[in-house]
Amino acid sequence: MMTRESLSAWLERMKSAWLGADMAGIRDLFSSTKLYYESPFMPPASDIATILGWWECVAAHKNKEIEFEILAIEGDVGVVRWAYKYDGNGFAGIYQIEFNEKGDCVLFKQWSEAAPSA
Repeated sequence: MMTRESLSAWLERMKSAWLGADMAGIRDLFSSTKLYYESPFMPPASDIATILGWWECVAAHKNKEIEFEILAIEGDVGVVRWAYKYDGNGFAGIYQIEFNEKGDCVLFKQWSEAAPSA
């Protein structure tokens, strides 16, 4: 069963990989993911190559900041609010992340929108 600590540790690994544009780190986070929804309006990715393709744009972003807030944990599912800023752009949304008994992400869903300007 997932705990707040285990979800927080996974999110910190994600943050480190995201800010460092570390594709090997992203691969490690999502290598067991069976369904990855970049948006609820797009078909999900079901393989690591497609997931990594969606992450490639992160490498070009400058002045990156990301924050996470754990909203809920139920069994092996976590719900997280996130906010991301880069190069004067802002986005925010919600993640639904499901883990297996080994702590691997097996389902990742993202809902996002452009964040209001500060």
